[in-house]
Amino acid sequence: MAAASPPNAQILAHNIHHHLLKSHLNKIPSIHRILKPQSNPSIVQEYLQQHPLPILAHSYHHSTLPSHDPKFTYANLAAQRLFQGSVIGTPTRSILAPHHANSEHKTRRELLRGLEDRGFCVKACRGEMMTKEGYVFRVEDCITWVMEGEENELLGQAVAFIRFENAPWFFTDPYHVLHLDS
Repeated sequence: MAAASPPNAQILAHNIHHHLLKSHLNKIPSIHRILKPQSNPSIVQEYLQQHPLPILAHSYHHSTLPSHDPKFTYANLAAQRLFQGSVIGTPTRSILAPHHANSEHKTRRELLRGLEDRGFCVKACRGEMMTKEGYVFRVEDCITWVMEGEENELLGQAVAFIRFENAPWFFTDPYHVLHLDS
């Protein structure tokens, strides 16, 4: 018999698109926002899936044990293109380039825990990542935020990659973030 999912994982899976957008708009100062409010809740899923920037999320756990290994619960189409396939259900550490995994894992873990203080972080997620096909690319800028539920309970964390290098299979204009609202 499989163990039951924690309540926050069930909430997140059911309303992930709503919580991604709502938490982004609530946490990120307007000058740094990459997502726009949507007046029609029925189009939020499509809006996030089709967003041009790679967006990923994982569920939140309070464990501080070294064996703790959060898994991705969301990846939009741009993230799937960047990582050359779906990463949903895979450990978050699996996208770190192997030669940097040990040195960057501690920094990454501290960054994710530090999100609890402000609820967001801009341009702090730098490092080498690896696709499912084994190609390595470098993330230079991103926006990371905490996802909260309807009663402000912590559900997970999300990230949108703003700028990355050495990913020729994912063409993007490095200035395209400046034009998202046009």
